[in-house]
This record gives sequence, structure tokens and C-alpha cells, in this order.
Amino acid sequence: MQPGGSRGGQDIASLAGGYDVVEHALGTLLVLIGEVHDDPTAHELELGILQECFQRMRASRSLHLSLEMFETDVQRVIDEYTRGIISERDMMVDGRAWMNYPSDYRKMVEFAKEHGIPVIAANAPRRFYEQSDFLSSLILAFRYISVVGNRGMSSLDQLSSSSRSFLPPLPVPPASGPYQLKFTQQMQLMQQEVAAEGKRNSEGKSSSTSSLSRQDKGAQGQAAGEEGAACPYIGWSAERSRFMLEAQNLWDATMAHSIAQILNGGGDLSGGGGGGGGGGEKLTRGGVKDGKAPLVIHVTGKFHCEERLGIPEHLHRYAPHAKVMVVGET
Repeated sequence: MQPGGSRGGQDIASLAGGYDVVEHALGTLLVLIGEVHDDPTAHELELGILQECFQRMRASRSLHLSLEMFETDVQRVIDEYTRGIISERDMMVDGRAWMNYPSDYRKMVEFAKEHGIPVIAANAPRRFYEQSDFLSSLILAFRYISVVGNRGMSSLDQLSSSSRSFLPPLPVPPASGPYQLKFTQQMQLMQQEVAAEGKRNSEGKSSSTSSLSRQDKGAQGQAAGEEGAACPYIGWSAERSRFMLEAQNLWDATMAHSIAQILNGGGDLSGGGGGGGGGGEKLTRGGVKDGKAPLVIHVTGKFHCEERLGIPEHLHRYAPHAKVMVVGET
């Protein structure tokens, strides 16, 4: 999401380039905000949309904040924090908060906590966190996402029922043709950029070392090209592009299913996603207030929803009745 306008005290319409986001949002069931993760203007707009939607509908309709930045297996941790049971420090550690949480997402969560707005941990469980400036919404390695990325979707068949409960119903429908094309283009661009960076580094070293022979330079350039064929953060490569596509597709489907549980009238959010309970107490969210369906605001990386691909496609399967607004659409 790249909203127009300036920052610092501007109203939401100004931040959104004159577009009345909230007015349109109130006529939907889901507002998908596709952001660039390090864009401060986007984070200001997200907070403004959340605050204004709450003010306009607090007496008549329930509101939920759904975040890519937390995973389904930490829903109980997020609930305990928003209910005032555990400290923020414990929430950030046990909830595996992103490194930029304090600067970019904390204000939204604190507003939700203060006003009793449920916060939904929507994403697939992760193993570790890694981020880069390039396509930052794509290079977060999650536990199950990582498994699929390395071994394909069939690897999920080995999961226990309790592990599957943090995922959408399996098998997940494959990515659409347009989504596959978009993903392939992004992968190719990523490889080109990394290769170009490797070449620049190689040329910089060779220019400062005049004693390098042509053979040495050729070997160095070849090595840079080989390094450029894969993502240096989680090892994405052309050879594994199909598995990576399946992983990305699972990522989108998990977020869509988490949202659908709310839109469909509430559901188990502590581990009831795909085939078995998560064990222990079930944490649920009621969706309907005074006969009116809830509004869900979901914040995610723009790749997951731009062109209405990814999350919107999966959501149509899980909640076909849902009217969806994607912030940042042209």
C-alpha cells in the first residue's frame, strides 16, 4: 500500500490521497490493507482507519483487527495480553513479535487493547524471522511455510491433527493462474536483483585489486552469478520455485481462513483451523452484534492482496458472501 498525501496530523482522506476509505469500509465485511512493511505513512493510515471505524460503529457493530504479523499458534498469547493478563514484554517474546513491532504495529494493538477490539493472529506459524528490503512481504520463513517451501505441499500430510489445527482445511486449493504468473515474475525479478548486486560487489572488489587475472575475474563473476540465483535469506531458488509458490499459497490461505472464521460468525481461534483442536481451552470470537455482521480490518503485505489475488481468492472459497475492500487498489 502506498497511500498518497503527507504525514503529520493529516486526516485519513488526505493520507489516502483524498479517498474516503472509512466511508467505503463501513459498507464491507473486510478491509484488506496491503502495505509495504517499512512504510511509516501506511502504518499511520492503518491506525487512522482502525480508530475511525471504531468511532463510527462502536455502538452498532463489532470490529476485529487481524494481523499478518502474528501467527495462529500464538492466538492465546495475544488474547492474554489484550485482556491484561500478561505483560507486553511476555507477549512480544511468546508471541514472536516482528522486530519492527514497537515502531510500526504497537499503536494499533494498544488501541485495540484499550477499546476491547479483538486482535486476530492470522498467519501461518513460523520458525524464524528474516526480513529484507526486497519484497519484504515474501521473505518471512514460517514453520509450516518453510516445510512446504522445502518439500512441497504434500509434506503437510505428515502433520499431526493438533498441528493441522493451525492451518486452513487441507488440501489447500492451488494458486490461480494469474497468481502463479505474478509470483514467477517476482521470483525472476528477485533473482535478477540479487545477481546484479553480486556483480556490483564483484566489480568493486576487482577494481581495487589490479593483480586479478582475467581468469580470476571470470571465476569471481561466475560465483556472483551462482549466488544471485537464490535468495540469500531463506534459500529460495529457481529449482524450488514450485515449492515456494505452494508455500506462498498456504500463507495466503491461512490468513484468509483466519478472517473467514470471524466473518462466518465466530470460531475457534486457538487452533481450530484445519482438522482437530489445538488442545486446552478454546478461545472464540463472536461475530454478530445487534444482528449486524462484524467488520474485520486485516493488515498484510501488499503482495498478499494486490490485484485481488491471494487472500481475496481464498476468502471467496471460505466466506463467499463477504464483501471485500482492498485499500490501495487503483
